[in-house]
Amino acid sequence: MGNANNSITESEEVILEILEKKNPITMKQIIELVKKEKKWADSTIKTLVSRLVKKGNVTIIKKEVQYFMPTHSRGKRGINALREVVDKFYDGHWGKAALSFAENEKITLEELEGVLDYIRNHK
Repeated sequence: MGNANNSITESEEVILEILEKKNPITMKQIIELVKKEKKWADSTIKTLVSRLVKKGNVTIIKKEVQYFMPTHSRGKRGINALREVVDKFYDGHWGKAALSFAENEKITLEELEGVLDYIRNHK
């Protein structure tokens, strides 16, 4: 993705969810769709889109007008968010993160075994 500091805020995720459902779309269309969900000013919406473009999460397609579309799928954004958490809290060790989830009963033995089976069969 773009910058090193490319965490996506909840407000930015609203924009990305809209773009994921319908793209490419114009800024005018983005504003109309966002306003169906949120009571945000046009300038706020434009700022959020601009931030997402700078972060590399939204791509601009220039034709007669500018069209916007997400650069990454929701799944890819989720992986990037998880990577940030694992890097920050578990020093980049996915195993430590999984162990922490297991210790705190957020993941079952069956789920862990399923992950291991998947890893074994897809390497």
